[in-house]
Amino acid sequence: MNNEGFLLIDTLLAILTFSIIVTILVPSMIALHQTEALTEQTLKFKRDIYITLINSEAVLFDDEFFNAGVICRHEDIEVCTE
Repeated sequence: MNNEGFLLIDTLLAILTFSIIVTILVPSMIALHQTEALTEQTLKFKRDIYITLINSEAVLFDDEFFNAGVICRHEDIEVCTE
C-alpha cells in the first residue's frame, strides 16, 4: 500500500495548523504583555498619588493633587506626571 500522498497531506495540514496557531498566539501574547506593562505603570502612578495624598497634611482644592512634593492641577496632568 502506498501512503506517501496521505503522509504529505497530513504533514502539510500539521504545518498549516501550527503556523496558524503561532501567527495568532504570538501577537496576542505580545499585546497582553504590553497591556500588562501599561497597567502596572498606571497602577504604580495611582498608588504613588494616593500615598502622597494620604501622607500630605496640606489642604488641596478639588482640582489639585500632589506629585513628588509638587502641587499639580488636573488640567496640567501631563506636565506634572512625567
